[in-house]
Amino acid sequence: MLETARDDEDWRAVEELFRIDHIEEDRRAGRGERSVSETHAAVLLRRSLVPATYFVAHRDSRAVGCIGVWTRSDGAAMIEDVFVHPEARGEGLATEMLRFAIGVARGRGSGPVLIGAEVDDTPKRLYARFGFRPTAVTRSYSASRAG
Repeated sequence: MLETARDDEDWRAVEELFRIDHIEEDRRAGRGERSVSETHAAVLLRRSLVPATYFVAHRDSRAVGCIGVWTRSDGAAMIEDVFVHPEARGEGLATEMLRFAIGVARGRGSGPVLIGAEVDDTPKRLYARFGFRPTAVTRSYSASRAG
């Protein structure tokens, strides 16, 4: 079941999921683990974004996934931060969350729906199954810890 992240408890669950996601991303990229405070700041930023809505997926009263939906003033919608807890993967939850998020966007009158994701993002095959294709590829740079 997906529910809107509304209160501190919901956002703590989102932060726990983000923490796991950050650790996994950092390992895949071969870089040092982000600090807990960086994860906390990322979640605080998302919590403050309007008109973004974050949803939390629960299984047996435990938070096992999250997804964000933004409706934009230009009529488009943005979906991002798709994440499923490792213990809940392979059960179709990401598919369920993405279908739900697209439904929310359409219900809000959005035309085009975009997904904000890294080029090598884990659910890229899921996005392709839904018909999403890369349209704008950007590069990001991070500071080196050396010199």
